[in-house]
Amino acid sequence: MKIGVNGVLQLNDYEITTFMQLCEKIQPEDVGHFAAICQATYYIVTTARFWFSLYKRNHKWVTELPENLNHWNMNHIYGLRASVIRSLYYMYMPFRSKISSEKTLSADPTYLLRSQCLLQWQQKRGCHHKYLFKFFHPNCVKKFKGSVSRLRMPDIAESDSLVHINPDEGCYILEAKCLTLNAMPMVMGEYLHHAGIGISANLCHHRLRLSFSPRHMLPSGSTSSIGTRRPNITEISLDSVEHVIV
Repeated sequence: MKIGVNGVLQLNDYEITTFMQLCEKIQPEDVGHFAAICQATYYIVTTARFWFSLYKRNHKWVTELPENLNHWNMNHIYGLRASVIRSLYYMYMPFRSKISSEKTLSADPTYLLRSQCLLQWQQKRGCHHKYLFKFFHPNCVKKFKGSVSRLRMPDIAESDSLVHINPDEGCYILEAKCLTLNAMPMVMGEYLHHAGIGISANLCHHRLRLSFSPRHMLPSGSTSSIGTRRPNITEISLDSVEHVIV
């Protein structure tokens, strides 16, 4: 590896080939350490080839895997890195264990205040009912600013620049698992005005309360007053809540 004209880094074919062979043994949790070794390894983890290989090496059939993350739908370049990472949280046991080890009701839904609800849906899994909300928080959007443009690599594909694009950047999923069926009004397009977890009426379970309003009805501060009642506010009250994940 050497510095060429105008400070552009140049890598030879030998360096790329050597690290390409080594990356076939990299575990998902070690990708960051591998990328930090040198400019050659950093370049490798920006390629579509690396993420396709990581997906294939760790792929296994799981019933919870979403349809868009199945292998027959993983033939795209756009947003490939984000799709592979999401699939690993379903297929790769160390990542699955990390999610399952989270404490019940440890999530703080107030983090999503002033976020817009893009989607809402519900699922029935056995005796449990899951209620899910997809929020968009504009303050959490980050742009990927890699230094790959400063590298002069052999046979670099222009499509590799699409690998790191995350179409869901700034989005969060709020999931509540309940023992009972709850009525859920339509709130897509509205903004989260208030969120809180309390005790249900029977004092045996928890209750998740969410309030939504149009954007112009949001309070000026970052938090909202629980006791203040305003018009045009849609409330969702989920009873018998066992688990809340953000």
